[in-house]
Amino acid sequence: GNQSDQSTKYPWQVSEIPNIGKVLVANRDIRPWEKVLEDTALITAPTNSPVCLGCLGKVSGAVVCVRCKWPVCREECQDMQSHYEECQVFQRSEIAPSTDHLERSRGIYSFISVLRILLLKKKDNESWTIIQNMMDHWEERSKDDKVVEGIIAMTKFFQEKLGLDWVTIEDVQHSFGVLKTNAVGYMDGNGQALYPVVCIMSHSCAANLEPVKDPAEIITFRAKRKIKKGEELTMRYTDFLDCRRNIQRKTMKEWIFA
Repeated sequence: GNQSDQSTKYPWQVSEIPNIGKVLVANRDIRPWEKVLEDTALITAPTNSPVCLGCLGKVSGAVVCVRCKWPVCREECQDMQSHYEECQVFQRSEIAPSTDHLERSRGIYSFISVLRILLLKKKDNESWTIIQNMMDHWEERSKDDKVVEGIIAMTKFFQEKLGLDWVTIEDVQHSFGVLKTNAVGYMDGNGQALYPVVCIMSHSCAANLEPVKDPAEIITFRAKRKIKKGEELTMRYTDFLDCRRNIQRKTMKEWIFA
């Protein structure tokens, strides 16, 4: 459509605020309960628990993907789009968790989300570019020796064990930092999703938007009250089952060394 269509299509726009960065702002008055925003995840992935690489549901280890031997909850899940690229990588490298000791494989599951971002570099330039522009707060994170060691170990794993010689340590740092900064937890905290628009939204205890239902591949927000044109759009991170600050505190400790 033409330009004028674009501006009326969504009731929001991205604005730049000095010293704060990008925010979402209402570009017209919004009625209470009106649907304001729908966002599609760039990736969905496990956090660090053994889950189905298709739907991120619970797994017992009884059913595995016929091609790469990673656990899935049912056969259909091995054919999901989100699993396709990594499936080929795991087949080639013959890397899969031991299904008898799934709980011991937590470390390797925490790599999947970073791997899914890295694989976008090869197949989806548009999504990769969006992720390049997301905040990773690496300066702060790099002060933690455990995190730095973890990133080095992870990079070696991708390059040597998985044979992805095009992966750089900078890519791994950024992907890791972006997830820790921007990912939204769902599926009781066993899954996480990275949404391109939601990650611009600020947190407020008196948020004016709320999710319509639990997040999934697509997340939808509606207005909790009347919102005036020009007002910033905000959400409450705690509306998600695992507030992301909470996830951060928890996983920083157990990340990679679990």
